[in-house]
Amino acid sequence: MSEVDITRHAERRMQQRSISNFDIDLILRYGEDIDGDGILMSNRAADDAIRSLKSRIATVERLRNKKLVMDGDTLITCYQCKIHEGRRMKKRGRAH
Repeated sequence: MSEVDITRHAERRMQQRSISNFDIDLILRYGEDIDGDGILMSNRAADDAIRSLKSRIATVERLRNKKLVMDGDTLITCYQCKIHEGRRMKKRGRAH
């Protein structure tokens, strides 16, 4: 979650209203500043967030079975991993 201090009062209200820390993070990330002291997840802000998240999902779909070969923090190469190669690495405990 974003760095934000939450008062005990706010924690109680979050619990009563079924608002999670993840929900707060989304509102902080995608909501609109209003009244100088509030952030609102308006319909427009929600639509924008949905478009952004759908785009991220499409990117994740496109990255299926892509493999990065690393040496510490250095990227050595990257390529499309064959399905059986990924399964074999998982069995050996080398894939995440």
